[in-house]
Amino acid sequence: MNPPIAANLALVLFALSEAVLRRGRTAKSVSRGKDDRGTSLQILLSYILAVLLLVAAGRFEGELLGLAWRWAGIAAAFVGLALRWWGMISLGGFYTRTLTTVGDQKVVDTGPYRYIRHPGYLGSILTWLGASVALAPPVLVFAVAALLTQLSPQELLAALKQVEARMGRTAPIVRWGPRRIDLDLLVYGDVSLEEPDITVPHPGIPERAFVLVPFAEIAPDLFVPRAGRVSMLLGRVDSSAVLRLAD
Repeated sequence: MNPPIAANLALVLFALSEAVLRRGRTAKSVSRGKDDRGTSLQILLSYILAVLLLVAAGRFEGELLGLAWRWAGIAAAFVGLALRWWGMISLGGFYTRTLTTVGDQKVVDTGPYRYIRHPGYLGSILTWLGASVALAPPVLVFAVAALLTQLSPQELLAALKQVEARMGRTAPIVRWGPRRIDLDLLVYGDVSLEEPDITVPHPGIPERAFVLVPFAEIAPDLFVPRAGRVSMLLGRVDSSAVLRLAD
């Protein structure tokens, strides 16, 4: 199981647990009171912060959120689920969506309420922020290399796939999803061929800035069969989102 799957599982479990927790009888409350606004705002802000974190994480150069951080986010999400469930169960018949206490309600001082003022809200915050860390888009590093070989295009592509296997690459769960390594054969001299298992030049070259930017650094004047010169192709795409790694 990878972090995105675990994060989505945590969010599904959160939704299911909320449906279960809200089925039973709630405490006697007449209406939403003004004292509830602060903590309701707290949980709303946690959702907003989770979304902002997802957006911001993909805009930093370098590996902002490594695998260890993503699994830490998953751990936080499931701790949040357990804490919220524990808090709601501890409330028992006094569970309510408001903080208004009327009639025979009382202050609960059992379970997590012995240590935390609002464990339910804290659990929700941990779940959503932890999941957002795990789901943050990964920062990918692209490079282009030139080499001399006596292998045929088919043999060279097979050798590249063997390198991927030795480095531990497995089939991605999601198309275009993160992977440990991805090696492609872009061009092979002036050869142009199209077979079931190989297409040369790579058909994605003209539209992929993340390929053309490093390609232009080593061979700007190279002519890509059926496409054009590398420098010319680079001028046709928006490369503003491709950042050069520091030397």
